[in-house]
Amino acid sequence: MTLDEKIAYLGGDREFYVRAMPRLGLPAIKMVDGPMGTRNDGPSTCYAGGVALAATWDVDLARRTGVAMARDARARGAHILLAPGVNISRSPHCGRNFEYLGEDPLLAGTMASAFIRGVQGQGVLATVKHFACNNQEWDRNRISSEVDERTLREIYLPAFRQAVQTGGVAAVMTAYNLLNGQHCTEHGWLVDTVLRGEWGFRGIVMSDWQAVHDAKAAFLGGTDLEMPSGKFINAASLTPLLASGAITEAQIDAKVERLLTTIIAACFLDRPQEDPTLARHGDPAQAAVALEGARAALVLAKNDGGLLPVAPAAVRRLLVVGPNAQPAVYCGSGSGYVEAPGAVSVLDGLRAAYPAATVEHHVGLQRTGEVLTDAAPLRAAAAQADLVVVCVGYGQSAATNSAAQAYKPFWPDRGARALGIIEAEDSDRPFALHPAQVATLQAVLAANRRVVVVLNAGGGVDPAGWGDQAAAIIVAWYPGQAVGTAVAEVVSGAVNPSGHLPVTFARQEGDYPSAPFYHVNDHGKTPYGEGVFVGYRGFDAAGTAPWFAFGHGLSYTTFAYRDLTVTPNPDGTAAVEFTLQNTGAREGAEVAQVYVTPAQAPVPRPPRELKGFVRVRLAAGEERRLRVDLPADAWACWNPAAKGWVTAPGTYGIQVGASSREVRLTGTITR
Repeated sequence: MTLDEKIAYLGGDREFYVRAMPRLGLPAIKMVDGPMGTRNDGPSTCYAGGVALAATWDVDLARRTGVAMARDARARGAHILLAPGVNISRSPHCGRNFEYLGEDPLLAGTMASAFIRGVQGQGVLATVKHFACNNQEWDRNRISSEVDERTLREIYLPAFRQAVQTGGVAAVMTAYNLLNGQHCTEHGWLVDTVLRGEWGFRGIVMSDWQAVHDAKAAFLGGTDLEMPSGKFINAASLTPLLASGAITEAQIDAKVERLLTTIIAACFLDRPQEDPTLARHGDPAQAAVALEGARAALVLAKNDGGLLPVAPAAVRRLLVVGPNAQPAVYCGSGSGYVEAPGAVSVLDGLRAAYPAATVEHHVGLQRTGEVLTDAAPLRAAAAQADLVVVCVGYGQSAATNSAAQAYKPFWPDRGARALGIIEAEDSDRPFALHPAQVATLQAVLAANRRVVVVLNAGGGVDPAGWGDQAAAIIVAWYPGQAVGTAVAEVVSGAVNPSGHLPVTFARQEGDYPSAPFYHVNDHGKTPYGEGVFVGYRGFDAAGTAPWFAFGHGLSYTTFAYRDLTVTPNPDGTAAVEFTLQNTGAREGAEVAQVYVTPAQAPVPRPPRELKGFVRVRLAAGEERRLRVDLPADAWACWNPAAKGWVTAPGTYGIQVGASSREVRLTGTITR
């Protein structure tokens, strides 16, 4: 390569390509957005992505979702998938929470690593993003996330580390925001010291789109590839830096070598990337993975009086309410949005599940300005129904939403974002549902107690005025194109729900540990003042009761835990074994979670932290002896004074249960 060719290779081409070098036989390397499907190049299968996938707690399903998405990429000739996203859910406000894998770093890292292995096993490179602390969308290009090193090491970096060291991810995308005063694209400590030096990463470090702001700083800060083009990292900028000695050609060579080594190792020079035997969408195998993901993602959060399931024979008149009922709400907005052909709405799914019933749809109340539509035809239709399903949340229909204002689903305009009816990249969303949706819920609940609420959201919402009154609540997230089929199967009982929350649902906004700090902009800095007490860690430390706890999820069967043993190993690891039995009348899946409670430590620690989990499906009456292996670092915390990980000697508690607040078995181990 000539010097000019090497420099040109460090800047993206045509928005989504590493540029071709025909003289050298180097093909263009195509990228495609994720993480809910291959967004670019027209319609595509949309899967349970991000928080919905995390809600399955199904590691093998994460792998198979990666396989399916990679096959969609190969059908398009795409070499690099821009997924998964592992930014920790710090607050329900973040507009991209739906793309991410929840609030716990172990769960996020485990699911991401499995997804990555699935993708890369099909000859497509995965990209873990956004490195690091892109935990809000407001002012994301200018705000500095101010995070102490212990909090980085324990909360915001572990999922990335797991993606590198366990998942073997080939590419890392740096974030838009600054971290402790430095843009992540320019952050030598983050990229060179930690990612490459400590974790041994040897792949490609690319910028997020238009996230580079300075050629010299980004070049020296570790960025290999500026996307979507070489706006800053180009010959005009780098040649003077070479002449002055500020950078060297050897440094340019190292970046090009990382790109080429990764590309060559993936066999991109040995075969066409496009596989013409694969369908771009509509493949039955891919659709089956999407359906399985949607089924497993749904969380039955509440089921008072055993309202659900409701057999089709028991329903003559079914009322389906809300703008989220029709058309299908299956995906959030922004670069994660996927145009899914044939997505099944909840209304259509329920019509198929209840063929003998009269199924009616009411769009729900709408508010234009301060004017709310008349509730009388709705408190009347609801009163006459045997069952009412109310579909609320964000990501509403672009045409018939709570505000009666059309918007573009891929990249909504500022007006739609301000109304709080969507969840999208490049803006945050309110904690409360749109007032018209709350009024809809209140009207229906006053008329009929047999009400099922189906919630589309990337995290918690305000339950004030409706949450306690609703008999049944299904958290549907954005579970992909099969949303309507999956919801109908759970409501009717054809499928036993098995999802568990990967985030905490609070009763009020102020209960989130991040609440006092999240919207602070102190001269361009936002403090992560809650430190390591993120999500359930903070709720537990403060003694705050959540609405629904992290890890919570109901089933149509019951499970019993017994006979816990904890066996320490000489290498610092431990084996946690227990028996799980399905004590109900039907098959079901349980997510058994293992938490560690700390011994005395040199720094304040959360009362419990997730350190292992296992999802298992059992027939009615079946029992199984399960084992969860805890790694040697399960007991460690970052000690700022020691500048490293320490395991304080003492007795640690082992808690096994169905959520962070539903502990069934306890034991101890001395370290």
